[in-house]
Amino acid sequence: DAFPLYQYRHLDIVKKYQSWDDYTLEQSHQLVYLNQHFPYSGYLGQGNFAVEYQEELIGDLYVASHLDRKDCVTIGYTFDPRFWHRGFAREAVQAMVSYLFKYYDKEAIYAYVMEGNVASMRLLLDLGFKLLEYDEQYGDYCFVLKQ
Repeated sequence: DAFPLYQYRHLDIVKKYQSWDDYTLEQSHQLVYLNQHFPYSGYLGQGNFAVEYQEELIGDLYVASHLDRKDCVTIGYTFDPRFWHRGFAREAVQAMVSYLFKYYDKEAIYAYVMEGNVASMRLLLDLGFKLLEYDEQYGDYCFVLKQ
């Protein structure tokens, strides 16, 4: 999955809505390695989950536990632009939210959206997330969904 991950994560149209300026094939290999050998436990650390369609990697979901509050997580998502606006992100994020609330008894799920990413903001609002704040330092909006 490293090369398909790299193929969409290094694109300018994708990077402009993410926290990285550049994304290399080496970073993709490292991300796949870390997730294979140190999978997300639901309570500590962070992890990425593949989103596939017809056996093709089309995106990934990110989950990170909060160090100070074990009942909270932050999620993120990145998708190949060829699959934007087709409902895949909605289905994947909704499934992850349900999974986190049901199996890990999370109290709140946070998501951050870069300024200008209107489609992602709409997605979160449609899934019941509420706008919490805007962070001028990072240029992103914080959304929260509470159980």
